[in-house]
Amino acid sequence: MNLMKYKHILLLFAFIALLSFITFYRYMTLLPHENSVSKPKQTIDLFTEEKTVSSETEVYLREIYTICEEYDLGCKNETIIKGSARAVLDNISEEELKLKYPIEAGWEVIWQGNKVILQQAHSGLCLLHRERWHLAPDDSDSKVVVYLGPSEIGTSGGIVQETNILLEELPFELQDRIRNRTMEFIKWDELIGTLDSLDE
Repeated sequence: MNLMKYKHILLLFAFIALLSFITFYRYMTLLPHENSVSKPKQTIDLFTEEKTVSSETEVYLREIYTICEEYDLGCKNETIIKGSARAVLDNISEEELKLKYPIEAGWEVIWQGNKVILQQAHSGLCLLHRERWHLAPDDSDSKVVVYLGPSEIGTSGGIVQETNILLEELPFELQDRIRNRTMEFIKWDELIGTLDSLDE
């Protein structure tokens, strides 16, 4: 009679014991084991060795020009630095190089193994391509204009000289050559002579 009276209490204790066992079992199976296949992740060393110019490092000075670079004219001017100008760069760090050749002044420090390139970007065209000119139509496609630079850069070099030569008054062959930008000059005198003949 007394057992029947406390039957529901005994069932409650049995249920609590079972629940505790299941909880404990789950906890133990989720713990990492010493012989587990997974290994802790290795920390990545964020500190890399700072680059420094040694006496064996070859240092080059390179000049590039924005328009020449844009149209891939292949006219990089690169020279190796020697003598006292080179000696002062020994044992200088990458950060010190960047301070000496700042990005604000158009410089870029490029490391290529045991070679360092100090590259400076200039606006416009290089000295070679500044001595090139080509004929093309003006914006209204009515008059002949002289543009600075080789024909492949189009109008990017800017107008050097406007003329009063009307395209429609020229022979068709010359009109096509001017519109297709195939009349290019490397001597100013030849250019002027051509303009004079077209103006006759």
